[in-house]
Amino acid sequence: MQFYFKNTDNLDDVFRGEFIEQEQQETKSKQIEERIKSYEGASALLPSRQYGKPINPGNFDLTLRSIIERNDPQLSAFLGISTGYHKRKEEED
Repeated sequence: MQFYFKNTDNLDDVFRGEFIEQEQQETKSKQIEERIKSYEGASALLPSRQYGKPINPGNFDLTLRSIIERNDPQLSAFLGISTGYHKRKEEED
């Protein structure tokens, strides 16, 4: 990976900014992971992730997606894995 800096960029400021962004992303990802782990059966299905990287729902298997959607439709929508299960369930009732 190549980085290009303008002459006016302070390299330490660039690194500091990237570090802060990484730490914020890690905090957000950990909070989401903890929420997912609170659902029965989900903890063992949660794939590993590189430190500071966002959660990638594309790595979730169908079972984990179903557990998340059944327990937390808002998180399911946020992660982009919602199938409309809750809407169909409401219409059935």
